Amino acid sequence: INYETILETFCSHDRYSCNMGWRNRITIILAVIFQLCVVSCIRDNEPCNECEKKETVDVVIADLLPDALAAFEDLNMRTASLVFYPLSGKSSFSETLPGENGKISLPCDSYSLLIYTSDFFELDANYYRGMEHPETAESYVRQQIENGIIYVDEPDPLFSSYVENYNPEEASEKLSVTLCPRVFTYRFKIVVEGIQYLQSATATVTGMYTSAFLNDGHHREGEEGTMKVVLKKTEVNPEKNEGYLYGEFRSFGPHQRKDVKHHVSIALTNGETKVVELDDLTTPIKSLTRGGEFVIKQKIVIKDNGGGGQGSDFNPGV
Repeated sequence: INYETILETFCSHDRYSCNMGWRNRITIILAVIFQLCVVSCIRDNEPCNECEKKETVDVVIADLLPDALAAFEDLNMRTASLVFYPLSGKSSFSETLPGENGKISLPCDSYSLLIYTSDFFELDANYYRGMEHPETAESYVRQQIENGIIYVDEPDPLFSSYVENYNPEEASEKLSVTLCPRVFTYRFKIVVEGIQYLQSATATVTGMYTSAFLNDGHHREGEEGTMKVVLKKTEVNPEKNEGYLYGEFRSFGPHQRKDVKHHVSIALTNGETKVVELDDLTTPIKSLTRGGEFVIKQKIVIKDNGGGGQGSDFNPGV
């Protein structure tokens, strides 16, 4: 730039002061232009979130697989959660699917994908932790420890699926997923003679898992939980005063460590509560890894000692 020509044109009356003033102004203008050029170059080399290319994926939950006892046909899935773990190392993020299908807009990348749901009722009994990584994502329930025993609440139905490598650019526009059960249904019954003397009954089942990992359904082998199950009674032979106690509950499954035993005790109440212990049920319960009905061959006998079955006359046995 020819400063002298500029100054001659605009500052002929005071050459020195005008020369210095315009030199400073032009220097400032050039500095601003330089900074704008630098910022522009930086922005050109950085990805812009607003301009990042995205793919729209139509996600469909095709089916909820049954366990060994329940088909889950009556379940109404309210929402499903999807957690995307970019293989590029970026932070994971989650999306919520309203019901069994919906559209999701994804930044173009390759992902590990975890899909799960336990949202079937107004209140969800299941909690989640370790969701930062697919290997640690886990569902569990509320626990209470009494005398060193871990009592666990009954979990709600839980389903999940894990896709190790998913690229929305390479895959079809429709992502169809089948979810596997991570919580299973168990059922049992026991014959009761003298059932007319019984007001209520609760079973305690030991040796159950306390949680499940969502990627493949494995469990914490170092924890074992105990569950309480409210039993229903029915009289099937009034002439013999004989009936059944029925129990049905959901669980993450029976613990598979060999030293973990499975016992069932039943608290019977009629004015007072008395507990009967059943024979060891480790073998039949441990074999039902995906739910099912285990058979109790014993019979509970409640005798009437002449007092109408009240108080000290309430005498159950096996």
